[in-house]
Amino acid sequence: MGIFRTFLRDFGYLHRSEIKSPASRAYAASKMGRLTGDWLTGATSIDHDIRAGLVAVRSRARDLSQNNEYARAYLRSVRKNVVGSEGFKLQVKAMNYVDGMPVPDRVANSKIENAFWDWSRPETATVTGKMSFRKVEEVVVETTAREGDFFVRFLRGQGFNKYGFTLQLVEPDWIDEKLNKDVPGGGLIRMGVELDRWRRPVAYHVSERNASAELWGSVIPSGPYKRIPASDMVHVFDPERADQTRGISWMAPSMLALHNLQGYVEGAIINARAGANKLGFFRDPTSSGEEYTGDTTDGSENKIATCEPGMFEDIGQKEFVPYDPKYPDQQFDPFMKTILRGIGSGLGLAYSSIANDQREATWSSLRTELGEEREGWKMIQSWLIETFLNRVYAEWLSMALLTQAVALPSAKYDKFNSPKWIGRRWYWVDPLKEVQANKEAIAAKLKSATQVVSEDGGDIEELYQEIKAEQELAAEYGVTPDYGGTGNGKEDTAQDGEPDDQSRPGDGKGNGKGGRSRLLV
Repeated sequence: MGIFRTFLRDFGYLHRSEIKSPASRAYAASKMGRLTGDWLTGATSIDHDIRAGLVAVRSRARDLSQNNEYARAYLRSVRKNVVGSEGFKLQVKAMNYVDGMPVPDRVANSKIENAFWDWSRPETATVTGKMSFRKVEEVVVETTAREGDFFVRFLRGQGFNKYGFTLQLVEPDWIDEKLNKDVPGGGLIRMGVELDRWRRPVAYHVSERNASAELWGSVIPSGPYKRIPASDMVHVFDPERADQTRGISWMAPSMLALHNLQGYVEGAIINARAGANKLGFFRDPTSSGEEYTGDTTDGSENKIATCEPGMFEDIGQKEFVPYDPKYPDQQFDPFMKTILRGIGSGLGLAYSSIANDQREATWSSLRTELGEEREGWKMIQSWLIETFLNRVYAEWLSMALLTQAVALPSAKYDKFNSPKWIGRRWYWVDPLKEVQANKEAIAAKLKSATQVVSEDGGDIEELYQEIKAEQELAAEYGVTPDYGGTGNGKEDTAQDGEPDDQSRPGDGKGNGKGGRSRLLV
């Protein structure tokens, strides 16, 4: 090819400038030069990067969550939008099959749901008796967002409660990231997590707590370690790469900007406060006056002067030197907006959410940015269902059937292990239009009533039960409710044992992606 190009060039068919080496045709992002000299080019594993910065990032994320208003707003948004005020609602979708058709086992489903609700109280859900299961959901998702991962241990035995099952929350500090070594048989321990040769977690090495150190608030994980099998513990983190063993704070990309912005705002506030006081000084330009003594001194013998609005300090004689800082000026607000937009992008929040500023928002822009943001919350909800909620339910159900706290045959565990979790949902800016759109979608058979109710975070069977009870109560008191519609709510209510449109396979399952294939298998 080189000889052919030389031939073309010699005979005038190819200009020298058109001949490019393979290196010059490479990706621009791979080039080394004056402007890219500080850009990393070496390849490291994700575990290497996490291990190098895990403790520092975790500690700084905790500091931001305690002292930075924007970091606090982000974590509050995580709690509100992923878990919400009601937490995830459990629906059990166990089915019987009549003539090959699936029919909901309403008796068993209701019995399991009521038992799980009873177990979810603080007295039984956690070994400390302090947190309900809804609060556990909050703590798990907020800690994971702030610190990168979280651990929940399963404790079994009738000594805990009648269900023989409770949870112990383990903060990530106690899984020592400094514990790294090979394990006979091809396995290894990475940052306190024991993996087999396929990199599947088989155990977690938890540091024994030192009561004396904890008395003074110190968290120094070290040996001896207690080995907890992976069957007895769930490790909650959101992996970004295939070989990732531990999680890193979701706030990491925005933490430096958050810290610097906090210092910037603090300086601007102090400057504005000093400017508002309209300070001034008197000094002697000949240096013949008495030396300035100040009001007092600090521990390093530096002079300190107190100030009040309208106060002028005498530091000599004769000449007046005004001090009138003008900052923050008119550029402060645009600069804050620019930085907060970048921080919001790193956190997955719209600018109006992270800054609590909707002054420039329009109905269409607000709907667009909230739609994107809420899709992110739904992704986290699906991840939490797959990683944590389904696992807890499966372990709880196994023990509840074994202890007969739920009086159903344990041999049918696989049938009853059919959870659907309904997460928090949101109303739009104009709910009337949403209701009308849903009515038209149902009429056109583009949606079912079950989907619409689930999208709002409800359970259609509970809705029908409430409507029926409300109608019976109204009839008892001789009241005729006027719902502003033509239906009376009765025609769609299915009788026990009869499949109806709302119990067809394909109605949304646990992660909101549908369960048609699972039901038809």
